[in-house]
Amino acid sequence: LGDSGEIDENIKENFRVSNISHILAVSGMHISYLIIGTNIIFRNIFGKRRTQIIIIILLICYMFITGFSPSIVRASIMGILFICSKLFYRKNDIWTTLAISIFLSLIYNPFLITNIGLQLSYLGTIGIVLFHKNVFHFLKSLKIKEEKLKYRFNRNTIVLINKIKEILSISISVQFAILPVMVYHFNLICVYFLITNLLVSLIIGPIIIMCVFTFLIPNLFSKVLEKLINILIIISKIGELPFSKIYISSPNNIQILIYYLFILFINFAYSVYNAKELTQTKLRTRNLISLIKYKVKKRKSFFIKILIIIIIFSLVFILIPKNLKIYFVDVGQGDCTFIVTPYNKTILIDGGGSLSDNWDVGKKILLPYILDRGYTKVDYIIISHFDQDHVDRFINNYERVKSQTSNNK
Repeated sequence: LGDSGEIDENIKENFRVSNISHILAVSGMHISYLIIGTNIIFRNIFGKRRTQIIIIILLICYMFITGFSPSIVRASIMGILFICSKLFYRKNDIWTTLAISIFLSLIYNPFLITNIGLQLSYLGTIGIVLFHKNVFHFLKSLKIKEEKLKYRFNRNTIVLINKIKEILSISISVQFAILPVMVYHFNLICVYFLITNLLVSLIIGPIIIMCVFTFLIPNLFSKVLEKLINILIIISKIGELPFSKIYISSPNNIQILIYYLFILFINFAYSVYNAKELTQTKLRTRNLISLIKYKVKKRKSFFIKILIIIIIFSLVFILIPKNLKIYFVDVGQGDCTFIVTPYNKTILIDGGGSLSDNWDVGKKILLPYILDRGYTKVDYIIISHFDQDHVDRFINNYERVKSQTSNNK
């Protein structure tokens, strides 16, 4: 039902870092299993068309039960429109269903446009629609020659490899679409997202199905479900491995726009360059790409000079003295000051703190604040005194180090 209130905060953090936090929220995946399961159970009893009507009713009820969360509303409306297209013998158009679903969501609550769940849900779906075909084609092009593949592996292994490539292509497509939004909101890039999403995709289906059976027959399936969930938690601990996450400063609107324009251009160029049937527009685009490649290759030295000039201007811009900036950070109890000098040196004076063990001020407030200002490192840290409301949990490490030093003396 999407209620994650009683899940431990450390587990939630591991899921976020491992880039599988969508498992904790009700999304299109749950809707898919609901549609497939209902269709399997009722199709032979009520027939195809009546079963489709039952699915529509269930989806509407499911939206009410889950509190109309943005991801569920999107997936449910798209599912209902897809089923209605079957009922009325019309062809379903993905862009039309996406537009209608977001239109209805924003009529219900216009402020949902700022909701992170809605942004990630729609961008992830758009990423699959736009990039999945080309990414999957690229991954398939990396395969070994067919004769060698058949010689080394049997048919089932080849099917499994293609299935893995399809799962990876979906994960990569989603990441292409949501990356700027993830960095903007969380200042985080997950390094092992391909591994975690691949492993989770193998067990999440059985977990959701087992949840339904456990609800119906608790004593029979609860032990199996518990083991599967423990496996899921172990997978999430990949986020605790070294170098599992990279912190990045928040991009501005121009950088996000440039990223999307670049990705869309690369996707379009790849689809045109590998198209089997060329329209006049695609043929012209392919010729233009070939012309650009020829010009770059022929006048390589000229483009290298342009690149060097751009790099020099960038360095000069960075080295030009700027205004002194002083930020007083609201860390609740205690003080914290973040200073940026005219030559872009960063100084942190105190770090705030809290007496509560369940709230890490440095992790929850200070780190996101500095990253949001566009800085990924601190050059100098100055601590005025070692009260906990000025240095958070650093005081505990300081006392331990001081006692060890005294013992050594």
